[in-house]
Amino acid sequence: MSEKKIDIKKAIQSKYKGYLPGFLYRWIQRLIHEDELNQMMELQHEVGGVAMGQKIIDYLGITCEIIGAERLPKPEERTLFVSNHPLGGADGVIYAALLGAHYEGQLRIMVNDVLMNVYQFQDIFLPINKYGQQARQSIQLINQALESHLQLLTFPAGLCSRMNKEGQVRDTEWLPSFVRMAVQHQRQIVPLYFEGQNSPRFYRWAKLRARSGWKFNAELILLPSELIRAKGKHYRIYVGDPIPYPTLPSPKEAPAFAQHLRDSLYSYPQKYSQL
Repeated sequence: MSEKKIDIKKAIQSKYKGYLPGFLYRWIQRLIHEDELNQMMELQHEVGGVAMGQKIIDYLGITCEIIGAERLPKPEERTLFVSNHPLGGADGVIYAALLGAHYEGQLRIMVNDVLMNVYQFQDIFLPINKYGQQARQSIQLINQALESHLQLLTFPAGLCSRMNKEGQVRDTEWLPSFVRMAVQHQRQIVPLYFEGQNSPRFYRWAKLRARSGWKFNAELILLPSELIRAKGKHYRIYVGDPIPYPTLPSPKEAPAFAQHLRDSLYSYPQKYSQL
């Protein structure tokens, strides 16, 4: 059987139906370090997402810690974790390794369906697809997971964090659908704050793309190389207090609740480091 590899051309074509010339694909392949990423993938062979996450962390020399691990729910407590999304790739890998191991593989993470091209994570990642038949399949898989006794994690912003006018790395607006999910499926919400950020280059690209009015999310092309740039870094994850589902707001109040919860995450380092 031939080795499965990351094919950025195939991944782009699955999301962007417009024409891109061949030289642009080749430039993107160099930009994202496609060869290096595939070398890393080949070292791992046919492993699952939890093991793959830990192998990538070890390969890159990443260290990480969970602040407030004692507040993590017990496996029998059905939970919907919600987190900011500062890195857009490495944070998902680290969550797969750390939380996936903590819950002995009984964790599923909702991610952009492009990440499903990393085949080793297909047992732990749930694809979010917004279009056509794949969207219906995605919704079905997510609902099945919500109805199960698995633990789930979602990034309500959808996109990874951007830099605001004040120079702060912050999530974009949180979609309030996670509130409905928690209420409908009787899951407590546990907020997580992932402390970290991408390179200045990523945020420059994001600003330039936004100013140009180009709808294609060009800065996402950099996310694989941002994973490589995470070599040797240390990350902290802060666990917030659980929010029981009976206390969650009505659908009308959910958007304001979602933004308030998002904003509160950025106080977690000060709040929980003192405990």
